[in-house]
Amino acid sequence: MAIFHGQTVDVHEDFENALDGSWVETDTDNNIDVNDAAAKYAGTNGMSLDYYGDNAGVEKAHIRYNMGAERTDLSVGWWWYSGAMSSFSGSADIANWAGATTGTTNLRVYYHKAGGSTYEVDIRGTGYSANRKAISVNTWYWLTLDLNKNGTCTLRVYNTSGAEVDAGTSVTATANNGVCQYFYLGFTGTPTDEEGVIYYDDFVADWADATFPLLGWTVAGGNAPTAVLSGSLAGPFGGPF
Repeated sequence: MAIFHGQTVDVHEDFENALDGSWVETDTDNNIDVNDAAAKYAGTNGMSLDYYGDNAGVEKAHIRYNMGAERTDLSVGWWWYSGAMSSFSGSADIANWAGATTGTTNLRVYYHKAGGSTYEVDIRGTGYSANRKAISVNTWYWLTLDLNKNGTCTLRVYNTSGAEVDAGTSVTATANNGVCQYFYLGFTGTPTDEEGVIYYDDFVADWADATFPLLGWTVAGGNAPTAVLSGSLAGPFGGPF
């Protein structure tokens, strides 16, 4: 157990040091750096994922966390940087809730270049969410998910001021009914023609209480994770900007 901004969580990975033994990295083309000083939101390091890697084309590149048992109800969150894509065939997965192999995926988080300078994130379980969150490119966001096996899953996106992005838009999907002992950060899908770099920092997961939304900052008077935040919060957030 760990305390993250006043919340009790089962996992907190800050990417400051080597990953512990619960993580497995798959990266045949040097796409990932799990201690990248350029990728930090807070602290010294974050994790970078370069879709191009050492060679042309995109190979599967991700880190996988073993939660020790199947977790059918959990909440996760992380800081994520929406890098620009100079070549983007449409979408790329950036996170995945699944079994030991991604063929048993329950839910994926997708990053889309919807056309021109328009970028979005959404989720897919038995089908894509009806809505997407419109985001800005080259910007830090806090992504948080309520995950339920064979049930409704919800994605929320917050900016660095603690305000929910497009708060009136609900992004939900029904998860598949597969084994779900692992959580993946990175690209797990079929290689496509993406070209760009994204960042991750401060990944947290909570299955003991499945508190949602997990937040990436401390709220005055203690965290209030059930609140929908609509304005700037007082106090520093630790971001680079």
